[in-house]
Amino acid sequence: MPEELAPELRQLDLTVLHSCILEPILGIDESNADKRLQYVSDTNQALDLIEQAEDGIVFLLNPNTVEEVMAIAEAGLKMPQKSTYFYPKVPSGLCFLAVD
Repeated sequence: MPEELAPELRQLDLTVLHSCILEPILGIDESNADKRLQYVSDTNQALDLIEQAEDGIVFLLNPNTVEEVMAIAEAGLKMPQKSTYFYPKVPSGLCFLAVD
């Protein structure tokens, strides 16, 4: 695990996956992730994709807890990319109140 990472980020499953497996072992980083990775939020969809593929790996990660998100926000840090899938989605754009 990179020393420069804040302790709050080191605890996230996605950080562990990227720092300990994807980058050092599989050579997948920000420059080539779009071509080599596919993120899905549904377990069944992930398993269907791996069945259809000739080769590949599926990593199933635990969802972030509210406590993890709060600790990262309170430390003034940003959540890693692809770690902020929340369901149900908060409806937005449906109603606005003008504040003068």
